[in-house]
Amino acid sequence: MNDADRERIEEFTRHALVEMLKPTGLFPEQNGELIAMDEAGRLQILARVPAVHRVGTGHAMELAAEVTIVPAGVTFHTGLTAIGRSLSDAMEACLHQWIEGILAPVLVATNALPAERARVGVITYRTERYGGGGTRWRICAGPLQVSTPGGKPILEQIAARAREHPIYKLLLNPLSALEFADERPYHAVRAAVSRNPDQTIRETVTLDNEVWPAGEAAVRHFLWPDYDGLMAVQQFLVVRRMGSL
Repeated sequence: MNDADRERIEEFTRHALVEMLKPTGLFPEQNGELIAMDEAGRLQILARVPAVHRVGTGHAMELAAEVTIVPAGVTFHTGLTAIGRSLSDAMEACLHQWIEGILAPVLVATNALPAERARVGVITYRTERYGGGGTRWRICAGPLQVSTPGGKPILEQIAARAREHPIYKLLLNPLSALEFADERPYHAVRAAVSRNPDQTIRETVTLDNEVWPAGEAAVRHFLWPDYDGLMAVQQFLVVRRMGSL
């Protein structure tokens, strides 16, 4: 991809992202950042397109974005890849998946968007400290992103398994065992797990942009349907500190 094509794609992406985000209350500033105002302050989003390439007869688009909750000084590094029959299909799918799967739980966690207006699962839990006391937390989980060449029947089977045994509930035990060294109000978890045709499992889980081995061990227990092809799921969670016990 030459520089002219990249500039054209990135300009299209920025324009499409602004249009898609209008219902959430986000709007562009002159410097190109996207800002959401809420009672806690503002949210900054810096998006870029690191790669667009051909995949068989279609296209794949990668989207990377830094999301910063400004008052808290917390930055999440997010990203995903989507495939489409055409470049425009791939771009649209990528932006929709990022908004629904990653941005929505951030907006719900910061109270900038009601949970009932987004496909975001919300669950609360508590951690206890030795000697007494503890912390209340709230998990805001974006919808599961599912991909497989098996078509709609396999997608529906994976989705059904995910409803029975959600990724975020698999992560609940290791999250409950954590003792964060700081008092930051937000934490982010990115979980991706796939099963290859040879039945091997590959998982990547990060906590606050760092690899999280306990989370990776937990998502290995995801229950897959009976299918011999590639299957992959990913989910983004925002964990918010709600107060002390």
